[in-house]
Amino acid sequence: GLVGSVLGILVANVPFIPLCLIGGMGAGDMKLMAVVGAWLGPWVMLHVIVVSGLATGCYSVGLIIRNRMRSATGPSGTIARSSFSREKESGEKAMDVTAVLSRPDRRSNAVPFGAMVALGVVVTAFWIG
Repeated sequence: GLVGSVLGILVANVPFIPLCLIGGMGAGDMKLMAVVGAWLGPWVMLHVIVVSGLATGCYSVGLIIRNRMRSATGPSGTIARSSFSREKESGEKAMDVTAVLSRPDRRSNAVPFGAMVALGVVVTAFWIG
């Protein structure tokens, strides 16, 4: 009933509030998590969070590998220095979250968390049965 839905919303959103406040997660993702939490309840929502987190981690590792492979080879196939080594040599500071979010290519490196939540719901439905 109502208590289960409210607990589901809390379980779905409370862990992600700091991430949303620093800009690492959108408000749309928070609303999606709230709806799923209200629909499934707190216990099932915990499973969805775990599966979605694992899927997000796998997707993120794939993005890191893709970006490192792109930066390792230049357009002509030659090996280029990584951005980390260029930062270290030039003394530049690493970018903070706001700098990353203001970059024009930010969408190509973003993780579609809504899709990961949907995957978490489907996998959890088959897992729990």
